[in-house]
Amino acid sequence: MLKNMSIKMKLILSFGIIAILVVILASNSILGSSKSGKGFTEYREMASDSGLASGVQANMLMVRMNVIRYFSSHAEKDIDGFLKYYDLTEKFVKDALKEINAPSRVKHVTQLEKILKYIKMISIK
Repeated sequence: MLKNMSIKMKLILSFGIIAILVVILASNSILGSSKSGKGFTEYREMASDSGLASGVQANMLMVRMNVIRYFSSHAEKDIDGFLKYYDLTEKFVKDALKEINAPSRVKHVTQLEKILKYIKMISIK
């Protein structure tokens, strides 16, 4: 089949095959970069959510430490520390409720908000 073709036709055919391969590679590259862009967006969202969650966790740890210290010392500074870190925790939870969009994570944050309201109710009594 190729023996019967002229050089002109062979060149046109090879150029056409190369052009088709370039189009396939370009489309594959565009799809790949689109997927990686979506991946970076998801990563950025998860990193932001993780930052908010770590703020909540750190402040809750400080709340807990102040409660434990209060039980051993009954010092006023531990009550002040509890209130300070409790307020910071509430602020982080409110920020998390505004910022977090993923339904699975929102569920956990709303549950934490309910627990914090319960803790506040108990601590006031």
